[in-house]
Amino acid sequence: MAGLGRVQVAEVPEWTYARSKPSKYTFFAALALAGLEDRHIRLNAATQRALLGAPVFGRRVLRVDSKTGMVQVMSSTCFGTDINSGDYPPSIVQFAADQKKACNPGFWGDVYVPAELLQS
Repeated sequence: MAGLGRVQVAEVPEWTYARSKPSKYTFFAALALAGLEDRHIRLNAATQRALLGAPVFGRRVLRVDSKTGMVQVMSSTCFGTDINSGDYPPSIVQFAADQKKACNPGFWGDVYVPAELLQS
């Protein structure tokens, strides 16, 4: 991968999530139908709201692993010389959307995460 700054915003066709309630199921189904799994992408805030109900990834780069279902979120640090990366299971992505929090690698702040979500 050349650099996170070169990753473009992906277009998710509206038909992949039309008439669906924002949730982790809508998010994963729409990305699978759009052929965006196993690729480094960015999603604009409007698309994140339509799929999850909140922009939990912000401008960060993400990659959905089609085999494990984990979402890898990456952000550039130190003027692009280093990358913070975090892997989140679907339950944490949904929890972050419900709490209107961001999946920010290396930082959860004062977010309380129930133990049963960490075991998924």
